[in-house]
Amino acid sequence: MVWAVQCHFFTQWGLGEMKRFRAAGPALRLLVGTLVGAAATISGCANYAVTFNDRPVYTPPPLFVDYEVADRRLKVCIDQTIADRRITSATALKQLSCSYGGIESLAGIELFTGLRRLGLSSNRLTDLTPLATLTQLVHLDVSENRLTAAAPLLSLLRLEYLDVSKNPNLPCGDLRQLTGSLNGEFILPQHCR
Repeated sequence: MVWAVQCHFFTQWGLGEMKRFRAAGPALRLLVGTLVGAAATISGCANYAVTFNDRPVYTPPPLFVDYEVADRRLKVCIDQTIADRRITSATALKQLSCSYGGIESLAGIELFTGLRRLGLSSNRLTDLTPLATLTQLVHLDVSENRLTAAAPLLSLLRLEYLDVSKNPNLPCGDLRQLTGSLNGEFILPQHCR
């Protein structure tokens, strides 16, 4: 029998090491197995299942998939970000960049209440209502869209950066109220400056 740790690497002990390990007793084998699993996790295997002698020592949590968004292009962007960053819950998603995606609707994004940075420039957005619940946002770029109202942004009291430039149909009243009550960098449409 070969004792092994598998992650995306494989370690094999010689016959002498195996005999000493077997003679050590079950308690020591359990301890060593636990330490090997922890070392494998710390050394970059956190995203992989770790087995010791064909027994699971660590299994990573599953990726978050329990959500729906209306826009297919937004879903593709969120799916890719979840896979790339190994996101396991809605609140664990802190940053999302979906610029130049042809996105028309943000319906469903309100589930991701942990978002702090959101890039949605150069899309086809007209309505920001789903963003009103994302009160953790500190950075928001919705420049170069087709926005018609800024009222949903009034609940985003942590914003430190907001770019709503190149939205020629965006009324200025709510933007002035928002920028007057917050400190940060705000890039407004030309007609609101």
